[in-house]
Amino acid sequence: MNNKSRTRPYVKTARNSRKAVHKYYYIDDIKRFAAKAGRCYKCNKITDAYCDKCGKWVCKKHMFKPDKEDYLCYCLECK
Repeated sequence: MNNKSRTRPYVKTARNSRKAVHKYYYIDDIKRFAAKAGRCYKCNKITDAYCDKCGKWVCKKHMFKPDKEDYLCYCLECK
């Protein structure tokens, strides 16, 4: 068995390393891209959304969107 194949990580929907956090999105079956992400301030889940007022990372569960047309989102403390 090849030693490199054991140490190489699988590409999932999110990857956390010590230097940076990235969330992966699939364009089609083969192509994917990594978006810079962070951890939610409440539940520590990897997410790519952040509060536009205070700048904290926010997951879908702890996010507040005032209007569907706007792309602004806020954390539960800033709403």
